[in-house]
Amino acid sequence: MEWRITTKDGVITLSTEQLFHQLASGVVKKKRTTHLDLVRQFLDTLEASGSLKDATPVELTLMAFELGYFYRIFMKKNNVEVIEPSHDDSVKE
Repeated sequence: MEWRITTKDGVITLSTEQLFHQLASGVVKKKRTTHLDLVRQFLDTLEASGSLKDATPVELTLMAFELGYFYRIFMKKNNVEVIEPSHDDSVKE
């Protein structure tokens, strides 16, 4: 499969492998700790529904990929502030 991308500078065509490497390099460069909560929730939900044990690696990857797509749309269309829980390390007695 080929992917034709039109930009303001022109049109380029990438193979699926080339596109994957372009996208993956962006993932590796950016460490997002806030995504861990969503990943854990995704896995907890699949496990609670019994879907985790029945899903193939391809199905899990596809679901995660699609979830990432909708996450991106959600973040782009909304003004979202991530509020991390405060951790009070002091011991109160």
